Amino acid sequence: MEYNGKKHLTIYGNYIKGADITVLEKYDTIILSPRNLQWIAVNAPHLLHKCYLYVDFFVSPRMHINHDYGFLSCPGDIWPEEEIHELPNWQGAYNYKITWQWFGIFIGQLIQFLEQFTTKHGNIGGIFLDEWKSPTGQSWWGHSAEVMDEVCGQDYEAIREAIESILATVTLLYSDFEFGEGEALIIMNGYERQELDGFRRYFEGAGSSYNPFGEAVEVVRPYDFMQINGDEARMRFLAKWVASKIPSSLGMQPNEEAHYQDIEDPDTW
Repeated sequence: MEYNGKKHLTIYGNYIKGADITVLEKYDTIILSPRNLQWIAVNAPHLLHKCYLYVDFFVSPRMHINHDYGFLSCPGDIWPEEEIHELPNWQGAYNYKITWQWFGIFIGQLIQFLEQFTTKHGNIGGIFLDEWKSPTGQSWWGHSAEVMDEVCGQDYEAIREAIESILATVTLLYSDFEFGEGEALIIMNGYERQELDGFRRYFEGAGSSYNPFGEAVEVVRPYDFMQINGDEARMRFLAKWVASKIPSSLGMQPNEEAHYQDIEDPDTW
C-alpha cells in the first residue's frame, strides 16, 4: 500500500549525524534532541521549520552533565543525589522531582535555549513534550507507589498545566507556526487529554507490547501523531491504512522497541 499522508521522524541522542539530507527532506515533521537540532542548523538549515525540539520535564538520562539535552540541568545539579530516584526499568536515568522549583528552572532554561538558538539560526517548528501523561500513565518508570507519590508530589497536574499555558505563548516567539487546521505548535507524548489550539497528541509505540495497535485505532484522532515500532509488514500495512483514513501523521522505526536510532527512507514504507 502506497502511503501519501503526513510523515514524521523521531530521532534522539546524536543519531542524525551523517544522515542523508535528501531523506530527511521527505518528512513533514522531525522530532529531535538539541544535539540533533544543532546538526540540522549547520547541515540542513532549510529544514528547521520542520523541527520540533525534544524536551523531557520528568526524566534525565544522567545524574550530572546532560550531554544529550545539555541546556537542562540534571537532577544531581539541583538536589542531593540521595534524594534522587533512578528508574528501575531504565538504568542510568533519573527522575526529576516535580516541584515548582524545577518548573521555574525548566521554563527559564528552555526559554534561554530557544532564544539563543533561534537568534543564531532562525525559528523552528515547535516543541515536543515527552511523557506528557498523568502519574498513573508513568507506571513504566517502575517505582513503588510510595516513590511515585514522592517524585510526582501534590502539584503534578497544576505544574503540567502551567507549562502548557506558558509554552502555548512562548513557543510562538521562536516558531514559524501559523494557526491552521491540523497544524502543530506543541506535540505532546500522551493521549489522555489536551484540546488546546496548536497542541497535538503523540501516540508512541503503537503495535508494541506496551501499546497494542488496537488501542491506537481507538484513541488516535485527526492530526495526531501515531508512532509504529517494528518492521512487521502486516502491522505497517495496517498503520498506513489507519493513518490515511483518520488522517494522522505516521512515523515508523525499524526497531522492535522505541530506540529511535534509525532513519528510514519513507518511500520504502
